Amino acid sequence: MTKSTQHAPDKIEYIGIDKLFLDGQNPRLGRARVKKGLSQGEVLEIMKDWTLEELGTSFCESGFWPQEALIAVREKVGKSEALVVVEGNRRLAALKMIGQASIGDGASMSWIELIQGVPGTRLKALRERIPYILMPDRDSVKSYL
Repeated sequence: MTKSTQHAPDKIEYIGIDKLFLDGQNPRLGRARVKKGLSQGEVLEIMKDWTLEELGTSFCESGFWPQEALIAVREKVGKSEALVVVEGNRRLAALKMIGQASIGDGASMSWIELIQGVPGTRLKALRERIPYILMPDRDSVKSYL
Protein backbone atom coordinates (compact mmCIF):
# COMPACT_ATOMS: atom_id res chain seq x y z
CA MET A 1 0.00 0.00 0.00
CA THR A 2 1.43 3.40 -0.93
CA LYS A 3 1.51 6.28 1.47
CA SER A 4 -1.18 8.18 -0.46
CA THR A 5 -3.67 5.30 -0.20
CA GLN A 6 -2.61 4.48 3.33
CA HIS A 7 -4.13 7.72 4.61
CA ALA A 8 -7.03 8.11 2.20
CA PRO A 9 -10.11 9.46 3.97
CA ASP A 10 -12.90 6.99 4.43
CA LYS A 11 -15.34 8.50 6.89
CA ILE A 12 -17.30 11.72 6.84
CA GLU A 13 -18.27 12.97 10.28
CA TYR A 14 -20.42 15.95 11.30
CA ILE A 15 -19.77 18.68 13.84
CA GLY A 16 -20.71 22.28 14.70
CA ILE A 17 -18.72 25.22 13.33
CA ASP A 18 -17.72 26.24 16.85
CA LYS A 19 -15.68 23.01 17.10
CA LEU A 20 -13.78 23.63 13.84
CA PHE A 21 -10.81 26.00 13.78
CA LEU A 22 -9.40 28.00 10.89
CA ASP A 23 -5.82 27.14 9.97
CA GLY A 24 -3.47 29.84 11.25
CA GLN A 25 -0.73 28.12 9.24
CA ASN A 26 -2.61 28.42 5.95
CA PRO A 27 -0.01 29.47 3.33
CA ARG A 28 -2.55 31.82 1.74
CA LEU A 29 -2.29 34.03 4.82
CA GLY A 30 1.32 34.83 3.88
CA ARG A 31 4.54 33.88 5.65
CA ALA A 32 4.68 36.99 7.83
CA ARG A 33 1.16 36.43 9.16
CA VAL A 34 1.70 32.70 9.72
CA LYS A 35 4.82 33.47 11.80
CA LYS A 36 2.79 35.83 14.03
CA GLY A 37 0.60 33.02 15.35
CA LEU A 38 -2.70 34.76 14.65
CA SER A 39 -5.81 34.21 16.76
CA GLN A 40 -8.93 32.71 15.22
CA GLY A 41 -10.53 36.16 15.14
CA GLU A 42 -7.53 37.63 13.34
CA VAL A 43 -7.52 34.84 10.76
CA LEU A 44 -11.24 35.31 10.12
CA GLU A 45 -10.78 39.07 9.83
CA ILE A 46 -8.13 38.58 7.12
CA MET A 47 -10.28 36.03 5.33
CA LYS A 48 -13.25 38.42 5.11
CA ASP A 49 -11.52 39.86 2.03
CA TRP A 50 -11.41 36.45 0.30
CA THR A 51 -14.78 36.68 -1.52
CA LEU A 52 -16.67 34.67 1.06
CA GLU A 53 -20.11 36.04 0.18
CA GLU A 54 -20.46 33.93 -2.98
CA LEU A 55 -19.81 30.80 -0.92
CA GLY A 56 -22.23 32.02 1.73
CA THR A 57 -24.92 32.58 -0.89
CA SER A 58 -24.44 29.08 -2.24
CA PHE A 59 -24.65 27.54 1.25
CA CYS A 60 -27.78 29.53 2.08
CA GLU A 61 -29.46 28.45 -1.15
CA SER A 62 -28.34 24.82 -1.31
CA GLY A 63 -26.92 23.83 2.07
CA PHE A 64 -23.51 22.32 2.74
CA TRP A 65 -23.19 18.95 1.08
CA PRO A 66 -21.11 15.98 2.31
CA GLN A 67 -19.07 16.02 -0.92
CA GLU A 68 -17.83 19.48 0.19
CA ALA A 69 -16.47 18.01 3.44
CA LEU A 70 -13.74 19.98 5.14
CA ILE A 71 -10.42 18.23 5.82
CA ALA A 72 -9.27 18.52 9.43
CA VAL A 73 -6.43 17.35 11.67
CA ARG A 74 -6.16 17.32 15.45
CA GLU A 75 -3.63 19.91 16.61
CA LYS A 76 -2.93 22.15 19.56
CA VAL A 77 -4.62 25.53 19.38
CA GLY A 78 -3.42 27.47 22.38
CA LYS A 79 -3.34 24.96 25.22
CA SER A 80 -6.09 22.69 23.90
CA GLU A 81 -6.32 20.14 21.15
CA ALA A 82 -8.71 21.15 18.39
CA LEU A 83 -9.93 20.20 14.93
CA VAL A 84 -7.99 22.47 12.58
CA VAL A 85 -9.30 22.69 9.03
CA VAL A 86 -6.34 22.31 6.67
CA GLU A 87 -8.43 22.19 3.50
CA GLY A 88 -11.61 24.22 3.15
CA ASN A 89 -10.77 27.35 5.14
CA ARG A 90 -12.73 29.68 2.82
CA ARG A 91 -15.78 27.42 3.19
CA LEU A 92 -15.35 27.35 6.97
CA ALA A 93 -14.89 31.13 7.13
CA ALA A 94 -18.10 31.63 5.11
CA LEU A 95 -19.94 29.25 7.44
CA LYS A 96 -18.61 31.13 10.47
CA MET A 97 -19.85 34.42 8.97
CA ILE A 98 -23.30 32.86 8.35
CA GLY A 99 -23.26 31.56 11.92
CA GLN A 100 -22.42 34.99 13.33
CA ALA A 101 -25.17 36.62 11.28
CA SER A 102 -27.75 34.00 12.25
CA ILE A 103 -27.19 34.46 15.98
CA GLY A 104 -26.63 38.24 15.84
CA ASP A 105 -22.98 38.03 16.85
CA GLY A 106 -21.45 41.18 15.32
CA ALA A 107 -21.86 40.26 11.65
CA SER A 108 -21.80 42.96 9.01
CA MET A 109 -25.00 44.18 7.40
CA SER A 110 -24.09 42.39 4.15
CA TRP A 111 -24.05 39.02 5.96
CA ILE A 112 -27.27 39.81 7.80
CA GLU A 113 -28.90 40.64 4.46
CA LEU A 114 -27.42 37.51 2.89
CA ILE A 115 -29.22 35.22 5.35
CA GLN A 116 -32.59 36.99 5.23
CA GLY A 117 -35.28 34.60 4.08
CA VAL A 118 -33.15 31.50 4.67
CA PRO A 119 -35.15 28.89 6.62
CA GLY A 120 -34.13 28.59 10.26
CA THR A 121 -33.60 24.85 9.87
CA ARG A 122 -31.02 25.46 7.13
CA LEU A 123 -29.24 28.13 9.19
CA LYS A 124 -29.14 25.76 12.14
CA ALA A 125 -27.68 22.99 9.97
CA LEU A 126 -25.04 25.43 8.66
CA ARG A 127 -23.99 26.05 12.28
CA GLU A 128 -24.37 22.59 13.75
CA ARG A 129 -23.94 19.91 11.07
CA ILE A 130 -20.80 20.47 9.02
CA PRO A 131 -19.27 17.49 7.22
CA TYR A 132 -15.58 16.94 7.74
CA ILE A 133 -13.00 14.23 7.25
CA LEU A 134 -10.43 13.70 9.98
CA MET A 135 -6.93 12.98 8.71
CA PRO A 136 -4.09 11.71 10.93
CA ASP A 137 -1.79 14.72 10.38
CA ARG A 138 -0.81 17.44 7.92
CA ASP A 139 1.58 15.16 6.04
CA SER A 140 -1.23 12.75 5.23
CA VAL A 141 -3.29 15.64 3.84
CA LYS A 142 -0.54 16.52 1.33
CA SER A 143 -1.01 13.20 -0.43
CA TYR A 144 -4.79 13.60 -0.42
CA LEU A 145 -4.66 17.05 -2.00
